[in-house]
Amino acid sequence: MLSLKLMMVNKEMTYIFWGLALALLVFGFWTKNYLALIYFPLGTMVGVLISKPRPGGRL
Repeated sequence: MLSLKLMMVNKEMTYIFWGLALALLVFGFWTKNYLALIYFPLGTMVGVLISKPRPGGRL
């Protein structure tokens, strides 16, 4: 029951993470802020890790 609720939260969180990652990428290009461009791949990796279904609940 808890894992199902967690999966639902993760699905919503995934959209939030992708939105933030895309916003950060656009912001980085717009302001020539290369620190934001460095954080973009890190953000996407986190988003992918969160959105990926974990077998057995393992990380």
